[in-house]
Amino acid sequence: MLLSATSDLPWWHALGDVYLQEAVTQALTHSPQLYLEQDGITEARAQQTEIFAGAFPTVTLDASNTMTPSSTIGFSVGISGSTQDRPPVFFNGSVLATLRYRLDIFGSSYVAYRGIKRTVAARRAQADSVAAQAAMDVASAYLNAVATSHQLRVADAQVASNTRLENLLAQRYSHGDADFLDVLQARTQLAQSRGRVPLIRASMRAAIQRMHALAGLAPTSDTLKIAENLPNAPPLLSMENNEALIEARPDLRAATALHEAARDRMRVQFREAYLPQLSITAQGGMLWRHITTTDTQNIWSTGAVLSVPLTSFGGPNAKVRQLEAQERAAKHRVDGLVLEAERQVSTALMQDVEQQTRLVAQRELLKITRQTFEGSQSRYMAGVGTALQVFTALALFQNAELACIEAERDALLARIAVYHTAGGSWTRGLVR
Repeated sequence: MLLSATSDLPWWHALGDVYLQEAVTQALTHSPQLYLEQDGITEARAQQTEIFAGAFPTVTLDASNTMTPSSTIGFSVGISGSTQDRPPVFFNGSVLATLRYRLDIFGSSYVAYRGIKRTVAARRAQADSVAAQAAMDVASAYLNAVATSHQLRVADAQVASNTRLENLLAQRYSHGDADFLDVLQARTQLAQSRGRVPLIRASMRAAIQRMHALAGLAPTSDTLKIAENLPNAPPLLSMENNEALIEARPDLRAATALHEAARDRMRVQFREAYLPQLSITAQGGMLWRHITTTDTQNIWSTGAVLSVPLTSFGGPNAKVRQLEAQERAAKHRVDGLVLEAERQVSTALMQDVEQQTRLVAQRELLKITRQTFEGSQSRYMAGVGTALQVFTALALFQNAELACIEAERDALLARIAVYHTAGGSWTRGLVR
C-alpha cells in the first residue's frame, strides 16, 4: 500500500506560509546545484540535435586549385610545339558539390534519436529530483529557524518570569517569609534559563544562514524572512494501491529513462555491428585547367556503397556485450530504487504517525506541567507547599514549553517527508 500522490500543487503551497514559499522559490531559481542541472539539460539537448542532424544528408562544397610545373606535361595534355611556347607553370582546379546520405534501412538513426530523447528526459527528471530535495532542505532549515525563533521568545519570557520569581523570593527572604536556600534555588533556575538563550539564538542564526546558503544567497544576508510561528501541517495523503510510483517520483523517472536509453544504445550497436549499411553519394560541379588558355568541363556522378561487416576480430561483438551489461545494470538499478522508494514512503508514514503521537503526548505534558506549576505556586503562596515543589514544577514546565515547540517542528517535517517521498505531478518541471 503506497500513497496516492495526485496533488498538482507542491506541498510548500499547502502549508500556506508565504515566507516559506519565497524561500523555496528563491532556491529553485538561484541554487548553484540547480544551475549545474540546467547545464546538464542543455548538454543533453545539444546531443539530441547532433543525432537528429545525423539522420539527414550532408552536403559539402569543395574547391581546389593546383599549380604544377609545365615541364611535367606530356603529350597526353594535347600541347604541341616547343617547350618555349609553354608557360613555366599550369593550373588545374575544380569546384564540386557533394551529397552523402546514409540510408537508415534498419532504423538505427530512429532508435539512436529515441535513445537520446530518453536521455534528455532522464536529465530533466534528475534535475527535478535535485530541485525537490533542495525544496526539502530549504524547508527544513526554514522550519528550524522558525522553531528556534519561537523558542528564543519563550526562553526570553522564561528569563523574565524567573527574574520576577527570584525578586519575589528575595523580598520574602528580607521579610523572614522565605529561607535563603529558596533564594539560591530561584537564582539557580534563573541562571539555567539564561544559559539556554545563547544556545537557542546560535541555533536560530545557524538555521537562517543555512536557509540563505541553500537558496543561493550569502549566508549573512537578511533577504529571506521567517514567520513568527510554525505553519499548520497539511492533511495526510489518502492511501491506495499506487502502481504509478515511478511516474510520481522524479528519481525513478530518471532511472527508468536511463534504462530505456541504455537499451536503445545496445540496439543501435547491434545493428551497426552485424547488419549491412547502405550509403549513396552524388557529386556535381566543374573542372578547369589553364595552360595557355582556360578550359572548363562540367562533371557529375552518382554512386552507392553497400558495406557488409565480416570481421573486426571481436571488437564490435565486445562492444555489444558491454552495452548489454550496461542495460542490465540500469534495469537492476531501477528495481533497487523502486524498492528503496517503497521503503522511504513506508518509513515516512511510520514516522508521521509516531511524531503525531509524540506531539499529542508533548502537548498533554505541557498542559499537566503548567497546571502542576500553577498549583504548586498557589500552595506555596498560601504557606502550604514548599519552594522546592515550585522550582521542580517550574523546571518541568519550562522544559516542556521548549520541547513542545520541537515536537511541533518534528511533526511538521515528518508530514512534509510523506509528501516528499510520495512525489506527485508537482515534481514535474521544477527546473526549466
